[in-house]
Amino acid sequence: MNEATVKATGVPREQIIGTHFPDYFTEPDKAEEAYQQAFKGAVSNFLWRSATSRAKLPTCFTMPLSLRTKKGFVTRVFASARDITDRKRVEEENRKRESYTRSLIEASLDPL
Repeated sequence: MNEATVKATGVPREQIIGTHFPDYFTEPDKAEEAYQQAFKGAVSNFLWRSATSRAKLPTCFTMPLSLRTKKGFVTRVFASARDITDRKRVEEENRKRESYTRSLIEASLDPL
């Protein structure tokens, strides 16, 4: 676990090590499925939110990959995550703005 993981979950490194990592997500079943796919050698991207209230990065896009020996044994799973909190906020603001604009247009057409 690196510092980015600590920042994303809000949980100290020592407390995370040895625990079931998908439990730190708001949708642990989705996270578990993505990691199981990584163990099989597939790439499975997923969005997640930290389930801890201390998290600094509430919305992340993650891509887990498995690292294998020459014989194909999984030695570890590596997950790269990107904070997309700002992007999700902007998307939501745009959705609201579009909805408001649509409402104005529809209201303007009513008298016609």
